Amino acid sequence: MRIRGLCGLALVAALIGAAPASAGIKIDVLSSRADLVSGGNAVVAITAKRVSKLTVRLNHRNVSRRFKKRADGRRIGFARHLRKGRNVIRAFRKNGRGARLVIRNHPNGGPVFSGPQLQPWECQEKAVDKQCNQPPEYTYLYKPEDDEELQPYDRDNPPDDVAMTTTDDGVEVPFIVRQELGYQDRDQYKILTLFQPDKRWRRWTPQEQWNHKLLITHGGGCGGDYETGGARLDDYSGTIPPTPGYTQSYVTALGRGFAVGSTALNNNGHNCNLVLQAESMLMMKERLIERYGDLRYTIGTGCSGGSITQQQVANAYPGGVYDGLVVTCAYPDSLSTRRAVRRLPPAAHLLRGLVALGSRRRVDTVAVGRGRGPAGPGERDRRRRAVLQRRDEPRGRLRPA
Repeated sequence: MRIRGLCGLALVAALIGAAPASAGIKIDVLSSRADLVSGGNAVVAITAKRVSKLTVRLNHRNVSRRFKKRADGRRIGFARHLRKGRNVIRAFRKNGRGARLVIRNHPNGGPVFSGPQLQPWECQEKAVDKQCNQPPEYTYLYKPEDDEELQPYDRDNPPDDVAMTTTDDGVEVPFIVRQELGYQDRDQYKILTLFQPDKRWRRWTPQEQWNHKLLITHGGGCGGDYETGGARLDDYSGTIPPTPGYTQSYVTALGRGFAVGSTALNNNGHNCNLVLQAESMLMMKERLIERYGDLRYTIGTGCSGGSITQQQVANAYPGGVYDGLVVTCAYPDSLSTRRAVRRLPPAAHLLRGLVALGSRRRVDTVAVGRGRGPAGPGERDRRRRAVLQRRDEPRGRLRPA
Protein backbone atom coordinates (compact mmCIF):
# COMPACT_ATOMS: atom_id res chain seq x y z
CA MET A 1 0.00 0.00 0.00
CA ARG A 2 2.85 2.41 0.83
CA ILE A 3 4.46 1.80 -2.59
CA ARG A 4 1.16 2.47 -4.35
CA GLY A 5 0.73 5.69 -2.40
CA LEU A 6 4.19 6.93 -3.32
CA CYS A 7 3.58 6.12 -7.00
CA GLY A 8 0.32 8.04 -6.90
CA LEU A 9 1.99 11.11 -5.40
CA ALA A 10 4.70 11.02 -8.06
CA LEU A 11 2.07 10.85 -10.81
CA VAL A 12 0.17 13.84 -9.39
CA ALA A 13 3.38 15.88 -9.16
CA ALA A 14 4.22 15.09 -12.79
CA LEU A 15 0.76 16.09 -14.00
CA ILE A 16 0.76 19.43 -12.22
CA GLY A 17 3.75 20.50 -14.31
CA ALA A 18 6.32 21.45 -11.70
CA ALA A 19 9.45 19.53 -10.81
CA PRO A 20 9.57 18.47 -7.16
CA ALA A 21 12.10 20.55 -5.25
CA SER A 22 15.50 18.90 -5.05
CA ALA A 23 18.48 20.42 -3.23
CA GLY A 24 16.26 23.43 -2.62
CA ILE A 25 15.74 23.97 -6.38
CA LYS A 26 12.38 24.05 -8.12
CA ILE A 27 11.63 24.27 -11.88
CA ASP A 28 8.24 25.38 -13.26
CA VAL A 29 6.81 25.96 -16.73
CA LEU A 30 4.87 29.24 -16.63
CA SER A 31 3.41 29.37 -20.14
CA SER A 32 1.48 26.09 -19.98
CA ARG A 33 1.51 22.74 -18.24
CA ALA A 34 4.87 21.00 -18.69
CA ASP A 35 3.38 18.09 -20.65
CA LEU A 36 1.15 20.32 -22.83
CA VAL A 37 3.77 22.61 -24.39
CA SER A 38 3.35 23.42 -28.10
CA GLY A 39 5.25 25.28 -30.79
CA GLY A 40 8.77 24.51 -29.59
CA ASN A 41 9.07 27.17 -26.85
CA ALA A 42 8.25 27.47 -23.14
CA VAL A 43 8.71 30.07 -20.41
CA VAL A 44 10.50 28.38 -17.50
CA ALA A 45 11.13 29.64 -13.96
CA ILE A 46 13.78 28.38 -11.53
CA THR A 47 13.44 29.01 -7.80
CA ALA A 48 16.37 28.52 -5.42
CA LYS A 49 18.71 30.19 -2.99
CA ARG A 50 21.68 31.76 -4.77
CA VAL A 51 19.78 31.09 -7.98
CA SER A 52 22.29 33.05 -10.08
CA LYS A 53 24.97 30.42 -9.36
CA LEU A 54 23.03 27.57 -10.98
CA THR A 55 23.91 25.95 -14.29
CA VAL A 56 20.90 25.33 -16.55
CA ARG A 57 20.93 22.70 -19.28
CA LEU A 58 18.21 21.90 -21.80
CA ASN A 59 18.72 18.37 -23.10
CA HIS A 60 22.48 18.51 -23.81
CA ARG A 61 22.82 22.28 -24.28
CA ASN A 62 23.98 24.81 -21.72
CA VAL A 63 21.29 27.53 -21.72
CA SER A 64 22.27 29.33 -18.51
CA ARG A 65 22.62 32.70 -20.27
CA ARG A 66 18.98 32.62 -21.33
CA PHE A 67 17.80 32.69 -17.72
CA LYS A 68 17.93 36.04 -15.95
CA LYS A 69 17.12 36.88 -12.36
CA ARG A 70 13.82 38.79 -12.36
CA ALA A 71 12.19 41.16 -9.88
CA ASP A 72 10.55 38.31 -7.92
CA GLY A 73 13.91 36.64 -7.28
CA ARG A 74 13.44 33.75 -9.70
CA ARG A 75 15.52 33.05 -12.79
CA ILE A 76 13.11 33.04 -15.71
CA GLY A 77 13.83 32.51 -19.38
CA PHE A 78 12.88 30.72 -22.56
CA ALA A 79 13.42 27.08 -23.31
CA ARG A 80 13.65 27.42 -27.09
CA HIS A 81 13.94 25.02 -30.01
CA LEU A 82 12.37 22.15 -28.10
CA ARG A 83 12.33 18.93 -30.03
CA LYS A 84 9.06 17.10 -30.58
CA GLY A 85 8.21 14.94 -27.62
CA ARG A 86 10.37 14.55 -24.53
CA ASN A 87 12.81 17.27 -23.41
CA VAL A 88 14.67 17.51 -20.10
CA ILE A 89 15.69 20.76 -18.40
CA ARG A 90 18.05 20.62 -15.44
CA ALA A 91 19.26 23.22 -12.95
CA PHE A 92 22.15 22.21 -10.69
CA ARG A 93 24.93 23.48 -8.47
CA LYS A 94 28.68 22.95 -8.83
CA ASN A 95 28.45 19.82 -6.68
CA GLY A 96 26.04 18.30 -9.22
CA ARG A 97 22.97 18.44 -6.98
CA GLY A 98 19.90 19.97 -8.55
CA ALA A 99 16.44 19.43 -10.06
CA ARG A 100 15.10 18.32 -13.41
CA LEU A 101 11.80 18.68 -15.26
CA VAL A 102 10.50 16.79 -18.28
CA ILE A 103 8.84 19.01 -20.89
CA ARG A 104 6.74 17.40 -23.62
CA ASN A 105 6.53 19.51 -26.75
CA HIS A 106 3.82 19.14 -29.38
CA PRO A 107 3.69 20.55 -32.93
CA ASN A 108 2.24 24.01 -33.53
CA GLY A 109 -0.24 22.35 -35.87
CA GLY A 110 -1.39 20.02 -33.08
CA PRO A 111 -2.67 17.86 -31.66
CA VAL A 112 -1.72 18.36 -28.01
CA PHE A 113 -4.31 16.17 -26.26
CA SER A 114 -7.36 16.13 -28.58
CA GLY A 115 -6.49 12.85 -30.32
CA PRO A 116 -6.37 11.99 -34.05
CA GLN A 117 -7.13 15.02 -36.18
CA LEU A 118 -10.18 15.27 -38.42
CA GLN A 119 -9.59 14.36 -42.08
CA PRO A 120 -9.90 15.59 -44.75
CA TRP A 121 -8.95 19.15 -43.77
CA GLU A 122 -8.49 22.11 -46.13
CA CYS A 123 -5.96 24.78 -45.08
CA GLN A 124 -6.01 28.50 -45.86
CA GLU A 125 -4.36 29.77 -49.07
CA LYS A 126 -1.17 31.04 -47.39
CA ALA A 127 -0.48 27.85 -45.44
CA VAL A 128 3.11 26.64 -45.73
CA ASP A 129 2.43 22.98 -44.91
CA LYS A 130 -0.34 20.41 -44.40
CA GLN A 131 -0.74 21.47 -40.76
CA CYS A 132 -1.90 24.92 -41.91
CA ASN A 133 1.07 26.70 -40.32
CA GLN A 134 1.65 30.27 -41.42
CA PRO A 135 3.79 33.11 -40.01
CA PRO A 136 1.69 35.52 -37.92
CA GLU A 137 0.52 38.78 -39.49
CA TYR A 138 0.22 42.06 -37.57
CA THR A 139 -2.26 44.81 -38.42
CA TYR A 140 -3.34 47.97 -36.62
CA LEU A 141 -6.82 49.24 -35.78
CA TYR A 142 -8.16 52.27 -33.96
CA LYS A 143 -11.40 53.52 -32.45
CA PRO A 144 -12.62 56.81 -33.98
CA GLU A 145 -13.99 59.47 -31.67
CA ASP A 146 -17.51 59.20 -33.12
CA ASP A 147 -17.73 55.46 -33.86
CA GLU A 148 -18.11 52.29 -31.79
CA GLU A 149 -16.40 50.04 -34.36
CA LEU A 150 -12.66 49.64 -34.83
CA GLN A 151 -11.26 50.86 -38.14
CA PRO A 152 -7.95 50.21 -39.97
CA TYR A 153 -5.06 52.36 -38.71
CA ASP A 154 -2.30 53.52 -41.07
CA ARG A 155 0.98 53.97 -39.17
CA ASP A 156 2.47 55.95 -42.04
CA ASN A 157 -0.52 58.27 -42.31
CA PRO A 158 -2.19 58.35 -38.87
CA PRO A 159 -5.82 59.51 -38.76
CA ASP A 160 -6.67 62.64 -36.79
CA ASP A 161 -9.82 61.30 -35.09
CA VAL A 162 -8.30 58.69 -32.78
CA ALA A 163 -10.24 58.41 -29.52
CA MET A 164 -8.50 58.37 -26.14
CA THR A 165 -9.14 55.67 -23.54
CA THR A 166 -8.29 55.19 -19.86
CA THR A 167 -7.57 51.67 -18.65
CA ASP A 168 -8.79 50.26 -15.34
CA ASP A 169 -5.28 50.96 -13.99
CA GLY A 170 -5.67 54.66 -14.82
CA VAL A 171 -3.35 54.73 -17.85
CA GLU A 172 -4.57 57.09 -20.60
CA VAL A 173 -3.50 56.26 -24.17
CA PRO A 174 -4.79 56.68 -27.73
CA PHE A 175 -7.25 53.90 -28.64
CA ILE A 176 -4.89 52.14 -31.07
CA VAL A 177 -4.94 48.34 -31.26
CA ARG A 178 -2.48 45.82 -32.67
CA GLN A 179 -3.97 42.55 -33.93
CA GLU A 180 -1.90 39.40 -34.28
CA LEU A 181 -3.45 36.85 -36.64
CA GLY A 182 -1.86 33.42 -36.87
CA TYR A 183 -2.52 29.70 -37.05
CA GLN A 184 -2.27 26.98 -34.41
CA ASP A 185 -3.88 23.55 -34.22
CA ARG A 186 -4.60 23.83 -38.00
CA ASP A 187 -6.83 26.87 -37.52
CA GLN A 188 -6.85 30.60 -36.96
CA TYR A 189 -6.29 32.55 -33.77
CA LYS A 190 -6.30 36.29 -32.98
CA ILE A 191 -4.68 38.28 -30.15
CA LEU A 192 -5.47 42.00 -29.78
CA THR A 193 -4.06 44.57 -27.35
CA LEU A 194 -3.94 48.32 -26.95
CA PHE A 195 -0.64 49.32 -28.55
CA GLN A 196 1.57 52.39 -28.67
CA PRO A 197 3.23 52.22 -32.12
CA ASP A 198 6.20 54.35 -31.06
CA LYS A 199 7.17 51.99 -28.21
CA ARG A 200 8.49 48.43 -28.10
CA TRP A 201 6.66 45.58 -26.39
CA ARG A 202 8.89 42.99 -24.71
CA ARG A 203 7.65 39.90 -22.95
CA TRP A 204 9.51 40.92 -19.78
CA THR A 205 8.45 44.59 -19.99
CA PRO A 206 5.01 44.87 -21.63
CA GLN A 207 3.62 48.28 -22.51
CA GLU A 208 2.08 49.95 -19.47
CA GLN A 209 -1.51 50.02 -20.74
CA TRP A 210 -1.91 46.22 -20.56
CA ASN A 211 -3.49 45.13 -17.28
CA HIS A 212 -2.38 41.48 -17.70
CA LYS A 213 -6.00 40.32 -18.09
CA LEU A 214 -7.44 38.35 -21.01
CA LEU A 215 -10.94 38.25 -22.50
CA ILE A 216 -11.69 35.26 -24.76
CA THR A 217 -14.53 35.64 -27.28
CA HIS A 218 -16.55 32.86 -28.95
CA GLY A 219 -19.00 32.23 -31.79
CA GLY A 220 -22.61 31.04 -31.89
CA GLY A 221 -24.36 28.06 -33.45
CA CYS A 222 -23.12 24.47 -33.61
CA GLY A 223 -21.39 22.94 -36.61
CA GLY A 224 -18.48 20.89 -37.88
CA ASP A 225 -16.33 22.17 -40.76
CA TYR A 226 -13.53 20.43 -42.64
CA GLU A 227 -11.46 23.54 -43.26
CA THR A 228 -9.88 26.50 -41.52
CA GLY A 229 -12.23 29.23 -40.34
CA GLY A 230 -12.06 32.70 -38.82
CA ALA A 231 -11.60 33.59 -35.16
CA ARG A 232 -14.73 35.51 -34.09
CA LEU A 233 -14.74 38.64 -31.93
CA ASP A 234 -18.29 40.04 -31.83
CA ASP A 235 -20.58 39.23 -28.90
CA TYR A 236 -23.29 37.67 -31.07
CA SER A 237 -21.14 36.16 -33.83
CA GLY A 238 -23.23 33.69 -35.78
CA THR A 239 -26.34 34.46 -33.70
CA ILE A 240 -27.83 37.82 -34.72
CA PRO A 241 -26.88 40.42 -37.35
CA PRO A 242 -24.61 43.37 -36.41
CA THR A 243 -26.37 45.98 -34.29
CA PRO A 244 -25.54 49.64 -35.11
CA GLY A 245 -24.66 51.76 -32.09
CA TYR A 246 -23.84 48.76 -29.92
CA THR A 247 -20.33 48.63 -28.44
CA GLN A 248 -18.95 45.10 -28.59
CA SER A 249 -17.57 43.65 -25.37
CA TYR A 250 -14.15 43.07 -26.89
CA VAL A 251 -13.90 46.79 -27.79
CA THR A 252 -14.88 47.77 -24.24
CA ALA A 253 -12.37 45.30 -22.80
CA LEU A 254 -9.56 46.59 -25.01
CA GLY A 255 -10.29 50.13 -23.88
CA ARG A 256 -9.95 49.05 -20.26
CA GLY A 257 -6.56 47.45 -20.87
CA PHE A 258 -7.49 43.80 -21.47
CA ALA A 259 -5.88 41.64 -24.11
CA VAL A 260 -8.51 39.93 -26.28
CA GLY A 261 -8.02 36.45 -27.71
CA SER A 262 -10.08 34.20 -29.94
CA THR A 263 -9.66 30.98 -31.90
CA ALA A 264 -11.63 29.67 -34.85
CA LEU A 265 -11.92 26.32 -33.07
CA ASN A 266 -13.67 27.82 -30.02
CA ASN A 267 -16.41 29.06 -32.37
CA ASN A 268 -19.14 26.49 -31.72
CA GLY A 269 -20.63 27.21 -35.14
CA HIS A 270 -17.37 26.06 -36.73
CA ASN A 271 -16.40 23.28 -34.30
CA CYS A 272 -18.68 21.66 -31.71
CA ASN A 273 -15.93 19.47 -30.23
CA LEU A 274 -15.30 20.64 -26.66
CA VAL A 275 -11.92 18.88 -26.36
CA LEU A 276 -10.63 20.63 -29.47
CA GLN A 277 -12.12 23.93 -28.28
CA ALA A 278 -10.23 23.69 -24.99
CA GLU A 279 -7.00 22.68 -26.72
CA SER A 280 -7.09 25.62 -29.14
CA MET A 281 -7.64 28.13 -26.34
CA LEU A 282 -4.82 26.71 -24.23
CA MET A 283 -2.47 26.97 -27.22
CA MET A 284 -3.51 30.57 -27.84
CA LYS A 285 -3.01 31.44 -24.16
CA GLU A 286 0.40 29.80 -24.22
CA ARG A 287 1.39 31.97 -27.17
CA LEU A 288 0.13 35.10 -25.41
CA ILE A 289 2.07 34.35 -22.22
CA GLU A 290 5.24 33.65 -24.19
CA ARG A 291 5.04 36.77 -26.37
CA TYR A 292 3.17 39.34 -24.29
CA GLY A 293 3.72 38.57 -20.60
CA ASP A 294 2.19 36.94 -17.55
CA LEU A 295 -1.59 36.68 -17.07
CA ARG A 296 -3.55 37.66 -13.96
CA TYR A 297 -6.78 35.96 -15.06
CA THR A 298 -8.90 34.95 -18.06
CA ILE A 299 -12.59 35.73 -18.65
CA GLY A 300 -14.76 34.09 -21.32
CA THR A 301 -17.72 35.77 -23.02
CA GLY A 302 -20.23 34.61 -25.62
CA CYS A 303 -23.86 34.11 -26.61
CA SER A 304 -25.76 30.98 -27.65
CA GLY A 305 -23.07 28.63 -28.99
CA GLY A 306 -20.57 30.89 -27.23
CA SER A 307 -22.29 30.13 -23.93
CA ILE A 308 -22.24 26.41 -24.76
CA THR A 309 -18.48 26.45 -25.34
CA GLN A 310 -17.81 28.31 -22.10
CA GLN A 311 -19.99 26.06 -19.96
CA GLN A 312 -18.92 22.72 -21.42
CA VAL A 313 -15.20 23.58 -21.41
CA ALA A 314 -15.36 25.01 -17.88
CA ASN A 315 -17.22 21.88 -16.76
CA ALA A 316 -14.78 19.46 -18.41
CA TYR A 317 -11.61 21.36 -17.43
CA PRO A 318 -12.43 23.40 -14.30
CA GLY A 319 -9.88 26.18 -13.85
CA GLY A 320 -7.91 25.01 -16.87
CA VAL A 321 -8.96 27.64 -19.41
CA TYR A 322 -11.15 30.26 -17.69
CA ASP A 323 -11.14 32.02 -14.34
CA GLY A 324 -14.60 33.49 -14.96
CA LEU A 325 -17.45 33.42 -17.50
CA VAL A 326 -19.85 35.97 -18.99
CA VAL A 327 -22.62 33.71 -20.31
CA THR A 328 -25.44 35.28 -22.35
CA CYS A 329 -28.46 33.80 -24.26
CA ALA A 330 -27.38 30.62 -22.53
CA TYR A 331 -27.60 26.98 -23.53
CA PRO A 332 -26.05 24.27 -21.32
CA ASP A 333 -24.55 22.22 -24.17
CA SER A 334 -25.15 21.19 -27.79
CA LEU A 335 -26.41 17.63 -27.34
CA SER A 336 -29.09 18.02 -24.65
CA THR A 337 -30.41 21.17 -26.36
CA ARG A 338 -30.71 19.26 -29.62
CA ARG A 339 -32.59 16.39 -27.96
CA ALA A 340 -34.97 18.80 -26.23
CA VAL A 341 -35.77 20.58 -29.49
CA ARG A 342 -36.39 17.26 -31.25
CA ARG A 343 -39.11 16.49 -28.72
CA LEU A 344 -41.02 19.67 -29.53
CA PRO A 345 -44.33 19.18 -31.40
CA PRO A 346 -44.23 19.67 -35.22
CA ALA A 347 -46.03 23.02 -34.90
CA ALA A 348 -43.12 24.39 -32.85
CA HIS A 349 -40.62 23.47 -35.57
CA LEU A 350 -42.87 25.08 -38.22
CA LEU A 351 -43.11 28.28 -36.15
CA ARG A 352 -39.33 28.33 -35.72
CA GLY A 353 -38.85 27.97 -39.46
CA LEU A 354 -41.33 30.75 -40.27
CA VAL A 355 -39.65 33.10 -37.79
CA ALA A 356 -36.26 32.35 -39.33
CA LEU A 357 -37.56 32.95 -42.86
CA GLY A 358 -39.26 36.16 -41.78
CA SER A 359 -35.94 37.52 -40.48
CA ARG A 360 -34.12 36.16 -43.58
CA ARG A 361 -31.92 33.99 -41.43
CA ARG A 362 -30.84 30.42 -42.11
CA VAL A 363 -32.62 27.82 -39.97
CA ASP A 364 -30.11 26.15 -37.66
CA THR A 365 -30.33 22.50 -38.76
CA VAL A 366 -28.58 21.28 -35.63
CA ALA A 367 -31.08 23.02 -33.33
CA VAL A 368 -34.13 21.91 -35.34
CA GLY A 369 -32.91 18.35 -35.69
CA ARG A 370 -32.89 15.88 -38.55
CA GLY A 371 -35.09 13.16 -37.12
CA ARG A 372 -34.26 10.01 -35.19
CA GLY A 373 -32.94 7.93 -38.09
CA PRO A 374 -29.51 6.27 -38.21
CA ALA A 375 -26.47 8.53 -38.11
CA GLY A 376 -25.07 9.61 -41.46
CA PRO A 377 -21.40 9.15 -42.37
CA GLY A 378 -20.40 12.58 -41.09
CA GLU A 379 -22.14 12.08 -37.77
CA ARG A 380 -20.60 8.60 -37.37
CA ASP A 381 -17.18 10.13 -37.96
CA ARG A 382 -17.77 12.82 -35.32
CA ARG A 383 -18.95 10.23 -32.79
CA ARG A 384 -15.92 8.01 -33.43
CA ARG A 385 -13.58 10.99 -33.10
CA ALA A 386 -15.22 12.05 -29.84
CA VAL A 387 -14.63 8.54 -28.40
CA LEU A 388 -10.97 8.60 -29.48
CA GLN A 389 -10.49 12.03 -27.92
CA ARG A 390 -11.95 10.96 -24.60
CA ARG A 391 -9.29 8.24 -24.42
CA ASP A 392 -6.51 10.80 -24.91
CA GLU A 393 -7.79 13.54 -22.62
CA PRO A 394 -5.17 14.73 -20.12
CA ARG A 395 -5.67 13.91 -16.47
CA GLY A 396 -5.22 16.46 -13.72
CA ARG A 397 -5.04 20.24 -14.07
CA LEU A 398 -4.60 21.86 -17.47
CA ARG A 399 -2.83 24.93 -16.16
CA PRO A 400 0.65 25.08 -14.57
CA ALA A 401 0.88 25.13 -10.81
